[in-house]
Amino acid sequence: MARSLISLILGCGTAVITYAVSHNIVLAIVIGVGVALLAWIGHRIIDDLIEAVGDLF
Repeated sequence: MARSLISLILGCGTAVITYAVSHNIVLAIVIGVGVALLAWIGHRIIDDLIEAVGDLF
């Protein structure tokens, strides 16, 4: 749940900053969703990598 919340906050924050700079709502939504997805995927991959490295040692 925390991962989803962090991803949502990062995505919304990025969308707000993008809109403030470009004043283009479509661009802001696309970038916000992209950042949220990358953050969510990144958290999943990092956990898997830590577990895999831990299994090696």
